[in-house]
Amino acid sequence: MIKYFVLAFARLWMPFPFAEREFVFECWGADLLDEAQAFVILVSDGPSRRGLAGYPADPSGKARPRINFLEDSAVVMFPKLAADGGPQTLVKTTLHVDLHIATPPQWLLEVVFKVIAPYVLC
Repeated sequence: MIKYFVLAFARLWMPFPFAEREFVFECWGADLLDEAQAFVILVSDGPSRRGLAGYPADPSGKARPRINFLEDSAVVMFPKLAADGGPQTLVKTTLHVDLHIATPPQWLLEVVFKVIAPYVLC
């Protein structure tokens, strides 16, 4: 039932004293609108960036720590009707990631969840 596939690479700026991170992830989309009234996107860790054809080399030449997506990461979208009868979509996101930071400080968690996360799927 998987109909869509995207392989993406991104860098994530991290505040001092942490190093900038990079991640490669795969998104597998399934149109389940008829069966479950939902569109599901499964997110998983992608291959090493070095194994990706077509991605340019990093001009800085820096090696960055990698963020890994763990099992059971997904985005599920449910089309709904708004109170005025117009289209609306409910989006539920569950992303399990390993930032490779031993114990993230509270301020970092607040930056990720209050500042970065609301803009990830915009």
